Amino acid sequence: MIAAAVRPEQVLDRAQVDGPGAQAVRAQVATLRVAFDAVADRLGTVRDRLARADAALDAVAAERAAR
Repeated sequence: MIAAAVRPEQVLDRAQVDGPGAQAVRAQVATLRVAFDAVADRLGTVRDRLARADAALDAVAAERAAR
């Protein structure tokens, strides 16, 4: 599946170009695309949470330094 996503032309060369082999490769590529999009969305959420945590730590450090 990874090969289909990275180098689909090589996988299609080995499959039947217009037959069930090509359809299977296309289905695998679509499945991977959806999975990678979901992972990217989750990583974006984690990145946002980390940025908020970093900002909160900066605020606490600034408050303590002002004392």
